[in-house]
Amino acid sequence: MVEYLALPDWQSPPVDINAWVACLTEACGPTTLTRESPDVNWVETPTRRLRGYAVIEAGKVAAINFELHSLDPGPTLSALEAAVAAIGWELHAEDPDDPDDDDD
Repeated sequence: MVEYLALPDWQSPPVDINAWVACLTEACGPTTLTRESPDVNWVETPTRRLRGYAVIEAGKVAAINFELHSLDPGPTLSALEAAVAAIGWELHAEDPDDPDDDDD
């Protein structure tokens, strides 16, 4: 599994979760939304083995931690990068060697 963090660019307007679902569907394929709580949603594109944990603040997405479970993440990563760029956000790879990224 490879993880990426999507964050708004400093000039990005607020985006709601439905805009993310639409953008991911366009770039990656059919995407489902599961609302875990008012502050947490999961977006998932099963055909790409991609899912994202979306944190909601004041009704807008604050960040999404994406998990790519594909053996060859290249094509999915390219599609995800296109979706993130279309939203106007940035995508950052999680560094597996960074101790700050470890779960406590």
